[in-house]
Amino acid sequence: MTVTMKHKDIDSICFIRGKRSFNSKLQPDHYHPFYELIHVNSGSLRFLLKDTLYNLEKGDTLLIAPRELHHSQYFTDITCDLTFVYFKPEYLPAEVIETFKRGYKGPYASFVGSVPTVYQEELTHMFNRLQTESNSIDELSPQLMSLHLSEILLFFMRHNILATQDLEISNTKEADILLAT
Repeated sequence: MTVTMKHKDIDSICFIRGKRSFNSKLQPDHYHPFYELIHVNSGSLRFLLKDTLYNLEKGDTLLIAPRELHHSQYFTDITCDLTFVYFKPEYLPAEVIETFKRGYKGPYASFVGSVPTVYQEELTHMFNRLQTESNSIDELSPQLMSLHLSEILLFFMRHNILATQDLEISNTKEADILLAT
């Protein structure tokens, strides 16, 4: 099995929104020294996080802790619209990180959860604000990105989204096959 690092490092909050499909470049197992937040806006995919394979659909969210092995796999007939946010704890206000540590198994825990339909529109607006600031409107954009990302993380904590493990998990045999490829 080949393990690669996708990104060596980041020096600010990074926001990417894009479409991925079976034709997208295959992403090998990798890890990085910062958090990765992935939200599924539409479509579905399989996602391997450490040694567990998840089937993810619209409204599902992953928070991947630094140095945790992961990769995604896309289906042949489905295009996914995904939001990616990369960040380090030091890019957020200390009180948000402290709240996160108290509520969620420490500072380096990964989570998988689902955003209920009733909250998806509100979350879309929060991601849109974060995306707008990612275009570096002015010198205040980095601080506003930090505040918008904090709002998103607090939203997840408030609605207990990142603490759930109820997503469909593929069976171990499928995970073993995916790990072997």
